[in-house]
Amino acid sequence: MSRKFLQEFIVCLENEPAVWNAKCEAYKNKNLRNKAWEVLLEKYKEIDERATIDEVKKKVNSLRASYRREIRKIKRSEKSGAGTDDVYQPSLWYFSDLSFLYETESSVDGITSFDDGEENEIPKAPKRKHDESSESLQKAVTHLDNIREKQPKCEADIYAEGWAAMFKQLSKEQQLFAKKGIDELLMQGRMDMLTYQGVSSIANIPNKKKKKK
Repeated sequence: MSRKFLQEFIVCLENEPAVWNAKCEAYKNKNLRNKAWEVLLEKYKEIDERATIDEVKKKVNSLRASYRREIRKIKRSEKSGAGTDDVYQPSLWYFSDLSFLYETESSVDGITSFDDGEENEIPKAPKRKHDESSESLQKAVTHLDNIREKQPKCEADIYAEGWAAMFKQLSKEQQLFAKKGIDELLMQGRMDMLTYQGVSSIANIPNKKKKKK
């Protein structure tokens, strides 16, 4: 499997959250999940005409497991007290391409199977029972949402709107490159790994030195 195809397959996977995002409504709908697997199967058949959905599921599971292992290595490195320069750097060349899985995979502690779109963790946390406070909680959430709508936009919202406008003007190929670069920067930021030198090298920002008098 070539790098180019694997990157295209990962982009296809990202566009089908029904097979990996348990918080997505489509994930809870078996028909929509099956349709998402069919989309991935059609893409996979570009390199294997006889491929089956089971084979595609195994490939997706393998990608997720590899990504999850790298995240655990990073966390173990951080917990060991390693300095910023000594924190484990992922060796997986497509690690940043799978950054959309971070929220899902970083919270998984046990062995996880995603066969048929259902997530089974070992160990599995007990489900919380609904209680009489659920209605009050819903009212509180609604109240907070109303407050947020009345609040002025924060700096992040303003930046996001500007970036989105520029992003839409790019070609599909340039959008792919831009997304990869942004994902990489945000991922490093989430892990407190960003440095001025690192950002400068990615963005090709010249590092100005003060002239000696």
